[in-house]
Amino acid sequence: MKRENSNNSQSEEVSLLVKEFEKEGLKLNSKRVSLSTHNSLSNTPLVTSPIPERPLQQQIQQQLYQHNNNNIHSKISLDESFDNNKSIDTEDYYDDADEEDDDDGFDYQRRSLMSSSGIAPQSSPFLVGYALEDMNKDDELALIPTYLIPLHPCADYQSLSLLLHYFKHSSFCPDHLKAQHHHIKDETHLSEIISFKLKLSESFTQCIYSFLKENPNFLSNLSISLDQFIWIIYFVIEYYHNTIDQNSNNPSSAIFKRSKTASIDPNSLLNNNNNNNNNNSNSNNRSTLNVSSLSYYEIFSGFVSIQTPFTSNKEDDAKTILETNSSKGSSSSDQLDNSNYQDISVLYLQYSNYLESFFKWILLLLDCKSMDNQKIKTCLFKSYNFVKVASIVDTKLAHISFKGFLPLPHYLMRSNLFMPSKSKSYSVNFKDKNIFIGSLENESKQSINELVAVLKNRLFKGSPIYLDNIEIITMHEYQVRVKRVLSSNQTKSITKNIRTSLLNEEFDEDYDLYNNEELLLFYGYALEDFDFLPYQIQVYRPADQLEKVFGADQDELKREINLMKIKMSIIKKYLGSVEQQRPSIKSSNSFFKSNVDNEDIGKGKVNKNGYYLDGLTREKKFGINLLELARISKLREGESYFYEEGQCSTMINYRNEMETLVYLSKEFKVVQDKINDKLKLISLSLNILGGGNNSGFITELERYYKSHQSIIEQSLLELSTLKNNFTKPTVKSVPFVKPTDEVYRRFENWLKNNGVVFPKLQIANFTDSTGRGVVTTKKVDENETVISVPKNLLINVDVARAHPVLGPIFADLHFNDDTILFLFVIYEKENQNSFWRPFYDTLPSYFTTSLHYTATELMELEGTNLFDETLQTKQQLQSFRDYLFPELSIQFPDIFPESTFSWENFLWARSLLDSRAIQLKIDGVIKSNLVPMADMINHHTHAQISSRLFDQESNCFKMVSSCSIPANNQIYLHYGALQNWELALYYGFIIPNNVYDSLHIGFDLNNQEEEQEGQLKEGDEQDKQQTPISKEEMSLLQMEKLQLLSNNHLSPDSHFLCKDHIPSKIFATLRVILLPPKEFNPFIDIWNPINRLNEESVFQTLYSLVLMLLKQFSTTYQEDQQLLDPLLERIYGGNSLTKSTSTQSLKNNDEVDDQDSKKEDDQDDDDEEEDNDIQNSEQMIMVLQYRIEQKQILTCTIERILEIMKEMDFQIPESPSDFSDYDEEEDDDDEYYSDTNDDDDNNSQ
Repeated sequence: MKRENSNNSQSEEVSLLVKEFEKEGLKLNSKRVSLSTHNSLSNTPLVTSPIPERPLQQQIQQQLYQHNNNNIHSKISLDESFDNNKSIDTEDYYDDADEEDDDDGFDYQRRSLMSSSGIAPQSSPFLVGYALEDMNKDDELALIPTYLIPLHPCADYQSLSLLLHYFKHSSFCPDHLKAQHHHIKDETHLSEIISFKLKLSESFTQCIYSFLKENPNFLSNLSISLDQFIWIIYFVIEYYHNTIDQNSNNPSSAIFKRSKTASIDPNSLLNNNNNNNNNNSNSNNRSTLNVSSLSYYEIFSGFVSIQTPFTSNKEDDAKTILETNSSKGSSSSDQLDNSNYQDISVLYLQYSNYLESFFKWILLLLDCKSMDNQKIKTCLFKSYNFVKVASIVDTKLAHISFKGFLPLPHYLMRSNLFMPSKSKSYSVNFKDKNIFIGSLENESKQSINELVAVLKNRLFKGSPIYLDNIEIITMHEYQVRVKRVLSSNQTKSITKNIRTSLLNEEFDEDYDLYNNEELLLFYGYALEDFDFLPYQIQVYRPADQLEKVFGADQDELKREINLMKIKMSIIKKYLGSVEQQRPSIKSSNSFFKSNVDNEDIGKGKVNKNGYYLDGLTREKKFGINLLELARISKLREGESYFYEEGQCSTMINYRNEMETLVYLSKEFKVVQDKINDKLKLISLSLNILGGGNNSGFITELERYYKSHQSIIEQSLLELSTLKNNFTKPTVKSVPFVKPTDEVYRRFENWLKNNGVVFPKLQIANFTDSTGRGVVTTKKVDENETVISVPKNLLINVDVARAHPVLGPIFADLHFNDDTILFLFVIYEKENQNSFWRPFYDTLPSYFTTSLHYTATELMELEGTNLFDETLQTKQQLQSFRDYLFPELSIQFPDIFPESTFSWENFLWARSLLDSRAIQLKIDGVIKSNLVPMADMINHHTHAQISSRLFDQESNCFKMVSSCSIPANNQIYLHYGALQNWELALYYGFIIPNNVYDSLHIGFDLNNQEEEQEGQLKEGDEQDKQQTPISKEEMSLLQMEKLQLLSNNHLSPDSHFLCKDHIPSKIFATLRVILLPPKEFNPFIDIWNPINRLNEESVFQTLYSLVLMLLKQFSTTYQEDQQLLDPLLERIYGGNSLTKSTSTQSLKNNDEVDDQDSKKEDDQDDDDEEEDNDIQNSEQMIMVLQYRIEQKQILTCTIERILEIMKEMDFQIPESPSDFSDYDEEEDDDDEYYSDTNDDDDNNSQ
């Protein structure tokens, strides 16, 4: 691939700069080093792969093999040419290499492997030149006079003096130091001057510290060290001094003009002995690029040829594109950090925000009031870019080391960039009183006049020389190294030494790659085959966010915070135990520093705001852990109890899986829209505006976003496939008939006349015992709105308050929202002229919820969760009615007659709202709503409709499909991960083999402690030496056990049994409860067996409890089944579908039958009695099915306990009386335990 050549004017300017530096004293070792030119790099092939996967030893051997064999050489042999000291036209050479690339395999690998960069990857892409012969470590590249390069203010007195000059005139400088400065004269003793400089530098140090303390994490956010931070300050001030302040007729500015011979002698500065060489006889003007007239920042700009948003001299199209925030909101730091799509725009805006605060501080430091602020800002951003990409090399003086500038052209080689994976520390030791003490101490030392640029490692001839290969040392240090080499009496050739050293030398292969975001921002290019899409999700909301949402409801806030802690614990265990798979492209630490605490992408931590950063690629369409953590993020309180370690790697449950897939689809679609918006702006810039000043960068930006567009499209396609596979059980054509009742015709007309839109749906009566529901008449596409209901058709508290009759009364009585809606629903039920009459006519006259069970039916459930919850709900409802009536009837007899607001209507209204009300956020407030037509859709665990929302833009309620749905298919909703007692209480049906069903149990810690105490006392009588435990000690032990359980998000009294497994939380809790005092340890691992005796006690205790619960039922499993079969035969004709799928049909058939009965005015008393008999039979069916489901949970648990006890060789209990204190008669345990076998036989049918 050919590379664009730089423009001629820029090449000429660089050539002039090099000549000027040579005139000023720079001595390049041209016999051993060939400087690169833009032309020499024009045909450099792109490298788009990381370090070769071969072992390092093989790489070196191959390298040496290539070095000794000329068969891989192109038309001109490098070895032959260099041995004969022939000069080579590198451009022609590489052109020839490109022509034979396919035949000889000559490509960049030749040059890469034959350089140190092929062994220890380069951390900078900047190319300085090529080695003309084999070169050893510490071989010199160039001799550089110190006045030609900037020296760090922490190491150089002159550089520091320039900073202090502007600091002492700024508002940051204390007044007493300003006053002391005015008393210093030319004749002032040097010691007093140095003392003043010391105080001034200490004050400047504190000024820098103050800024960093006011902007915490400033250095880490910009990924720079304190030394780099000071470099940027120096470059900006030096540029301001040379280009702006020099023209302001400031008499004191001339003393800091760069000197060619004075070096860093402080006396020459203090005595204003400005060397006349600054105005030498050559009188080179700006057209000849006189080095002495340029600031170091300007020299940087000439030698470092990169095009990035930070190096732009003005606002251009590239910056406009990056600064356009597609999220349509503020680009504050918090919003940028919390953006899911962490693209280059987010990174650029983050860096820009930090640099803006830096810029304001710099202006105060310069006390700048000129109109050239934009020039200073441009200098700041550009200097940051230069420092960030390491366009300065290691410099070692006698007393200090730092990064120093190399005054040679830096050319960009387009390749993968590597950086050490070890996170760099950006912390600052604020205890250092004076960070510039090195400069002041160097004041009395001998001046350093000349520096030497040497190689840091060995190179073969023809190898590219990168900035990372070079370090700058003093002439003295260089001479010491030369003597050391000469004294080693090396008798072997340099080449042989290189080869031996290469084979014996150890290299650190643990390197990371820069990501494309940083490549674009700081180097101006991206790699096509080296791309991923950085994406983050919020896996939990932190406590401060929860307080904002649930602050008014402390109970709800407490539950949400507890759920947050559970999620944090699950995530920590998952990320700690899962085998980490690094993506094919690693990240640089700096890109993710604010998001994942300097961790690798896909292997990071969750930040303080609950966000986890991952990356999507074409191979890993959901990143490393994105899908797993999304599942955890969608865990609900009840589901979290049944979560087992590692479960997120497959599927947690049906509800969670569908919500996760739909959530990711929505978020990925938002990302896709953002990418498309960016590409539109880029296309406009390239095609209409001509690309502006940064057309090259904009082209790279286009490639970057097109790559992301391809990735997100593939991820969305994969999600679509997963959703379609998930809903496959519902994809079947079902026989149905369109309702012909006048009620439904009137209802459909009412819906359409009032703006309800459902063009592809039809209310249907299904002929397979499903009852009433909704069916598709045409194919429904993914993410298509299937139902749209205008706001004025929603029944909620706003409608009730606006009612002409009830509204004024509600306003006077100050009822809460729930009470208002409840009374309004009953009032409208009896109002024959109601606007909602067509909707009310489709509602059932009775519900089969457990609130309507007879006393006999309810007593059959005694001891179950459903029994307790039903009684509690009815008691609350009765108290609610007693609070309102008869008081309301007395005050408003015509509006609230007791006959209308009867107990039966209260039960009806409660069941109506429980089964059909939808919680929607309207105008920023969550409200309960009855939504006509939407309530017709039935429940299924593999529902195709998962999105129910109120769209503020269209002012409508909408239901959106999560996948494509064929025609003639029933559509379903998922009511939630509900247990059977919740379905029976709120919806009036039971699901056999409900995966969410459970049975509540609890343990009494007090009883267990008393039992242990009794055992200890009994032991005292046998062993007098045993120390008894006091009540205080026992109480303390109990508190410690409770704390240990709490630390693990457990409590003794809230546990659940389920059919498919025994939750690990039960075992963990019992291990703590049954642990003797002498064995208790607050740091013990309760998730694994503690000891054999404790573990056996756990299983025996659980066995006794479960068997005791099973024996509490008044009937056996077989007896319940014998009662259930005739009822099913009578009501449904023995339809097997009704038994094996869902008794949702019970509710639907009730509603249809009820509608028929309401239309027949001439129905006789016999039909009414038969209808009531059917209702009672349906309710008894639910009672029996619920009891059978509960017994199945208990018998499955017993079976698993015995299986585990046999595996662990524990004693198998023969009778519950052996391990429990329950005084019961000896019953035939086989009668109860036989339920297990009966259950298995039934399930196998």
